[in-house]
Amino acid sequence: MNIRALKESDLPLLRAIHAQHFSEEFEFPDFVSKFLCCFAVEDSDGNIISAGGIRPILELVMLTDKSESARKRHNAMFNILSASSYFARQGNFDQIHGFVQGQEWENILRKVGFVPTKGNALVLNI
Repeated sequence: MNIRALKESDLPLLRAIHAQHFSEEFEFPDFVSKFLCCFAVEDSDGNIISAGGIRPILELVMLTDKSESARKRHNAMFNILSASSYFARQGNFDQIHGFVQGQEWENILRKVGFVPTKGNALVLNI
């Protein structure tokens, strides 16, 4: 097997692979403009077995003084979310991720537009 940089000429084949195997699971990735780097792995005959890469994602991390009133905390969250959304758009990002522990915060974030991710969120510490 050989790993190499993904080429734009690989995209039609990758679109076909996506349509055949993954179209119901997720949209075709924007390898050209949303990824830091992309790779293709070929077999000895030059057939692409797998392709992928690293896409930056934004994670919103927030600390809240729970001794303050719920109204103040809610307003503060909206301010942080608004500012974060502004800067995300300026950086050409189309998503902000939030990883919550606790049903209360999950419910609040859902009310302001957060939706579950497709698949399970996993992390690799490197």
